[in-house]
Amino acid sequence: MKNLTLGVLLLAFLFAVPFSGCTVKTSVGGDSPAEDTSKATATETAAGTPEEAIKALIEKQVEAMNSGDVEGYLATLDPESTLYEMNKALYEPLLSQYKFEVTLEKFEIVKVGENDATIKKTFVTKKISGPDFVDNRTEIEDKLVKKADGWKVNESTPGNIEELK
Repeated sequence: MKNLTLGVLLLAFLFAVPFSGCTVKTSVGGDSPAEDTSKATATETAAGTPEEAIKALIEKQVEAMNSGDVEGYLATLDPESTLYEMNKALYEPLLSQYKFEVTLEKFEIVKVGENDATIKKTFVTKKISGPDFVDNRTEIEDKLVKKADGWKVNESTPGNIEELK
């Protein structure tokens, strides 16, 4: 029984890391000189302030996770980061086996700069269907970068992962 619990907790951690974007960092200042990221993007204009655009991006992550939309989730990540391909390879098989209910429990903007931001969020993930899985609450710190098409998660670091009973 202990090995099953350990295995299910490991699966929960593996699930939490990719949904959070994993701890992978790419250059924040890597935009090409021809790309002007200081102007408001379509996402930002629709959402209002940079803070509203960032919250909308995280809400888009939650919607994509709940609907099993791998491409929608990947659209929230910086395509230039190594976490993008890693998440793509992991989520396609994962979301074909599971259906989840993910809730954004907490959201805090720590810092917003012209081209980068730091946020803290807490996701609650509950299995609706699929093999064994430990429902969990995961605290995550995200680093975001502003690209030509809006804010993208560039780096994520999971913090406390709490098993839910």
